[in-house]
Amino acid sequence: MKKYIILVLISMSAVFYTSCEEYLDKAPEQGLSEEEIFANADNFRLFFNAVYEGQFRYAGNDRELNLKPAFPLYFNYWDQKYTWEGITDAADQGRYMEGHNFKAGSVIGFVDKFINDGNRRPILKSMFACIRIANISKSKIDLVKDISEDEKNDLLGQIHFVRAFCHFELFRIWGPMPYLTKAMGPDDVWDVARLSKHETLIRVAQDMDTAYTYFELAGKVRRDPGPGQAGHLADPDQRAPNGVAAKAYKSRALLYAASPLNNELGATDWENAAKAAWEAIQLALNNQYALMT
Repeated sequence: MKKYIILVLISMSAVFYTSCEEYLDKAPEQGLSEEEIFANADNFRLFFNAVYEGQFRYAGNDRELNLKPAFPLYFNYWDQKYTWEGITDAADQGRYMEGHNFKAGSVIGFVDKFINDGNRRPILKSMFACIRIANISKSKIDLVKDISEDEKNDLLGQIHFVRAFCHFELFRIWGPMPYLTKAMGPDDVWDVARLSKHETLIRVAQDMDTAYTYFELAGKVRRDPGPGQAGHLADPDQRAPNGVAAKAYKSRALLYAASPLNNELGATDWENAAKAAWEAIQLALNNQYALMT
């Protein structure tokens, strides 16, 4: 298993999204250094925003290579054979279909649909690619000259959120992975140990907490005015996460950490999860979000 993860990480090391890859490939030929590329705020956003809209070329068509393949609703839209429900319940909506191959232990079926399925949803590739984009962005953001402090804090909040989200989604399907906080280069040690299940979830929660801190500094605990106010749901960056989302995901990660499947601290894990959930609920209510009954 360890060798398998190392090979996956190596395969991800060269992954960039098509739009930014082409730009970065051409820039040195035009006499631009890496510092000059990232010194411009528009170029920096072009690079980072690939986590939301990045695509790659597959059989002559553009396919998603961003956060979307990990969204359950987006995942379910492709077909009924591989819905989240179909891969976790006892049957594929009453039919025996390919999903049963990996339910029965077939690695081939699982690998095909969740790692290499370029025609639809390459979740593993997308998550590691987004982690890499986030880590590169974090390491280069101080080079950006034409950016305000609020904009910088907002981007740092998004970077930490994206990194935590991707690690959490990898965990949900494959279990604990190495928690990558920098972009791996050719001179780095690639034999990175996986964390425990509990530690993985704690790291996700910590990254979400850091994201919240930056969102709060940027005034982005909520991005748009509340219901009934002008501009509600119309912020130019409405697709981006905010402080409320970061605290909600922290709560979710700590609830997973408290589960008997992952628990290492006994009642303390449950207490931490309860405190995080209450904090997330209060923050949501204070920012005019309605809770489901």
